[in-house]
Amino acid sequence: LLSEAIRRATKGEVSHAIVVLSVDRTDVAVVEAVGAGVRRVPLDTALAGASLAVAFRHPELTSELGARVADFAGKQVGKK
Repeated sequence: LLSEAIRRATKGEVSHAIVVLSVDRTDVAVVEAVGAGVRRVPLDTALAGASLAVAFRHPELTSELGARVADFAGKQVGKK
């Protein structure tokens, strides 16, 4: 219900977004903003309870820009 309310209020197709920080053989670390603030969690934790998840990557996103985005997102962890 919350997801649907967010999508209606924002007139958007998604209600939540995460930024992937790192991917290795055993873990995918992401940053997301939730009610308690910005947190870094494993992907499976971020997706727990999700009924639908999709991934988007801008076609012009370079490795350098992606690293800058991940760095910025990581610096937001712990903020409200």
